[in-house]
Amino acid sequence: MRRILLTTGILLGFAFGQSGPSDVFRIGPGVTAPVPVYKPEPQYSPEARAAEIHGAVMFQLVVDEQGHATNIKVVNPLGFGLDERAREAIGEWRFQPGVKDGKAVRILATIEVHFRLRGRLKVEENWNQLRRALQLLQGDPVQKEQALRTIEDLAHKKFPAAMYEYGRFLSAGKKLSSDANRSQDLIAKAAEAKYGPAMFDLASASIQTKQAADLESAKEMIRKAAGLGSADAQYFLALVYEKGNRDLGFQQDDERSVYYYRSCAAAGKMQCQFRLGELILNDPSRQQSDIVEAIAWLELATDQGDTRARTLGPRERASLTPEQITAVTTLKPRLVHLD
Repeated sequence: MRRILLTTGILLGFAFGQSGPSDVFRIGPGVTAPVPVYKPEPQYSPEARAAEIHGAVMFQLVVDEQGHATNIKVVNPLGFGLDERAREAIGEWRFQPGVKDGKAVRILATIEVHFRLRGRLKVEENWNQLRRALQLLQGDPVQKEQALRTIEDLAHKKFPAAMYEYGRFLSAGKKLSSDANRSQDLIAKAAEAKYGPAMFDLASASIQTKQAADLESAKEMIRKAAGLGSADAQYFLALVYEKGNRDLGFQQDDERSVYYYRSCAAAGKMQCQFRLGELILNDPSRQQSDIVEAIAWLELATDQGDTRARTLGPRERASLTPEQITAVTTLKPRLVHLD
């Protein structure tokens, strides 16, 4: 059985969300950080274990005077059931409280829980081969041919992401001769293997029928696809929960919308990064410190070429202190899942 390696860390350098009531303090001069003294580790979810997922979930929370974690909020979701597992574990943690002027006080802190599976070298090798092949598709004809052979070989080995990508190429008929039947078969097999993007593709096609039974099944598949890492499914749900969609039977739900925007923003989707930053800035209850997170998201979107973020970000950045600008720089790489 694969061994699980879990690590956690309190990010003492910054806590960027709402500061909340006046009796909640930030770690800094004269305020000591809370220290974990009892830290049960979360368990891997079955979905994450099957997909051999690793990565980090970021939380913001308040450690109270008794050393309990309260007001736990996920900032950077990972999905695959790991957010819930990490949150449950943090709720059981106990801390030596932070201290100000010799007295225990409530402390705003940011915590990352890192999940790692030992012995996942094979899946990493497959992912590395697939990523290199997808990059080579932008090269010369010889490189493209080599890349397509690599992806086809990985698909033959039943690597779900490769089955999905090769199926898409067969459907588009651009890089390969069109083969609708084989394309559908590969994408369906990737979906059966619980590969989120393939599940979302199938559900999106099904939802076009708008038949009641198919619609409910498709919506449930989209939710599962979002939980299994499909950024497109996450973006879809963020949009329909933000505005509501009577035709598809979605009620407006701001909390769910923001959660899904966070999920696809963390996956690197530019549209989600911009919209999440915009939503934080437009929140009437925002604190000055919330602008740090918003600017970080907007700058990530700008780095990908979003012109709206390029306009909005600098205007809000002008109000930041030098310390907050440093916090933006520190925060940016932590917000996006690189694995």
